[in-house]
Amino acid sequence: MGRIAKGPFRYPAHLEKCTGNLDVIGRVRDFFERKIFEPLALRFSFLGPNSATFLGFLCSLASAYFFFNWHSQHFLLYAAFFLLLSGFFDALDGAIARVSGKVTKFGGFLDSIVDRLSEIAVFVSIISSGACDLIFGMLALAFSIMVSYARARSEALGVSQLGVGIAERPERMLLLACFAALANFWGIQWLNFGVILIAFLAAVTFLQRAYYAGKKLE
Repeated sequence: MGRIAKGPFRYPAHLEKCTGNLDVIGRVRDFFERKIFEPLALRFSFLGPNSATFLGFLCSLASAYFFFNWHSQHFLLYAAFFLLLSGFFDALDGAIARVSGKVTKFGGFLDSIVDRLSEIAVFVSIISSGACDLIFGMLALAFSIMVSYARARSEALGVSQLGVGIAERPERMLLLACFAALANFWGIQWLNFGVILIAFLAAVTFLQRAYYAGKKLE
């Protein structure tokens, strides 16, 4: 057995450029949760957190459908819209659970599973439609899944990964929606650029989480 790491963890100096803005990202996310999503959750609490999760999943499937049929006029714009709407419900379900006192282990499990299925549906649609380079599409999907697996595995060992990594799922989905909108007006190559960027950022995030867990567990 390795030694338990003591004291506050800090990345070494040569990684600070990659991780120095993580606190900023965390504060921005916290601001949106407290100032926007929690007040909205009070209004939408009648849905229940699991229903919000399900609605988010349906939006992801709709986005996947429009990505797969991207040749049709403005379908990339529709794909971006439903992807953003999916992200909205993904943030809302947790907020509803908190404000209504319905935070459960099953809810967290369901949310995590649905998030993975949503990412798989969207990326498989993009890849199979030929909208992006096959290799980079597979890398974006693989590292997106590995980012989540790294968090789940390390947290099972008692290491929290909350806020660790430069591009968690919300940031990646926001980027994908932005590049899909650009591709709708200026050509499908913009979506390919977005997928390449997501593959790179997901790989960096996975390495950050692996390094963080390694230092905590050594």
